[in-house]
Amino acid sequence: MQEDDEQGRIRSLASMARALAPSGALPKLLEMAAEEACGALCAASVSVSRLRSGSLEVRTIVNVGDLGPNEERWPVDEAYLMSEFGDLNVGMDEVVTWAWDLEDPDILASERELLLQLDKGSSLSAPIIVDGQLWGEVYATRHRGEQGFDRDDIAYLEALLAILAGAISRATREESLTELAFRDPLTGLLNRRALDEAAAAAFSVPPGEHREVAVVVIDINGLKLVNDTHGHDAGDRLIQSVATTLLMGFSRILDSVVARVGGDEFT
Repeated sequence: MQEDDEQGRIRSLASMARALAPSGALPKLLEMAAEEACGALCAASVSVSRLRSGSLEVRTIVNVGDLGPNEERWPVDEAYLMSEFGDLNVGMDEVVTWAWDLEDPDILASERELLLQLDKGSSLSAPIIVDGQLWGEVYATRHRGEQGFDRDDIAYLEALLAILAGAISRATREESLTELAFRDPLTGLLNRRALDEAAAAAFSVPPGEHREVAVVVIDINGLKLVNDTHGHDAGDRLIQSVATTLLMGFSRILDSVVARVGGDEFT
């Protein structure tokens, strides 16, 4: 690597450390990191994906740069299974960064197919490790005919992802605190505080505008009898079942909200 390139990447890492230090919305943080990596690596494109909790599905959050056919900057349903690609299909102690090139005779068949599909010549895949757990992946590409990724590229990306991991950890903790503040822990529905805010927004109609708002109040008859007869675990399961039924039913109505506002009361 030339000295100018090395200095540029050091400045890039310093810039990202400053930019990611403040708390912010997770998608925006990931977009910033992807854009920075795309420029510093002279990449054609960079994608950031997240491993879905409790599954082997990896879902793409943001794509930047010169995107391939059918790629979108903020994809709705771009996902794949870890088992489809060898770079993430390993245990935590074996997760490493991989660089592939179409001219590499040992390239995985799945990776070759993906590069051809994206009309790219080489790729660089690096895991995002947050708080000791595999969180997701960054995937960079270069155009055909360009030099493939090397050790210096790998070192830069791994350093960038170490900075990004700290930002993700902070953002995730803040998301969790928000969930605790506005969600009922038993059912996952909105709580009374969240309902109050949603109601205030729904009834705040600008002068001259008309808005129809419907409010449905529901309670569970006989919950105390279930608790007394079968125990509180059975009562909790009944509450959760009702919550799921309400959520599924009202999810068909645009802009609807469902909240648990008391022991057996829902709105």
